Amino acid sequence: MGINADWASEIQMPFWNESRGLRIEGTNFSYLSEGAFGVVFADKTAARIRKVYRTLNKVDLATATFDSEVAAYEIASADEGLRTLIPKWFGPRTVQTIVDGNDNDVSNEFFSDLCFEAEFIPGRFQKFRNLSDAERHRVTNLFASRGIGYVKDMSAVVRNGRVFRAIDFALEEFEN
Repeated sequence: MGINADWASEIQMPFWNESRGLRIEGTNFSYLSEGAFGVVFADKTAARIRKVYRTLNKVDLATATFDSEVAAYEIASADEGLRTLIPKWFGPRTVQTIVDGNDNDVSNEFFSDLCFEAEFIPGRFQKFRNLSDAERHRVTNLFASRGIGYVKDMSAVVRNGRVFRAIDFALEEFEN
């Protein structure tokens, strides 16, 4: 008996890095989550996150994806219609040292210059594909009208059936 692919994609499997105690040395940023390209660290007291891209991806692919995501955030944060749908944008950053729970330097697993900082949004994020058709179309059209074409992997905190804040969007997609 096979597993239904839609059902399997909804299973929340823990990430390997989740149990490592990763943090950015000399800061209050510690591991929050991760995705296909990067690890997200949060400083919940300062209400900020830093997404740092991992070196397990080819440098060309990681750089292109990072540049596309940063450009999309910059467009969205400068646009009155999109600014309210995304976390506050603080821009690119350089990360000095990332350590694990045993204080081992694991910085070589990350591209120190492929990092950005944004507002930490508390709440339960859900995948964009799980939103109502009307809300998904509304948000997709808003982003697309500003040249932001990649929203397939977007996640959002939803309040009263509408996107409150969305993350993981880019100008375009790059194949892994």
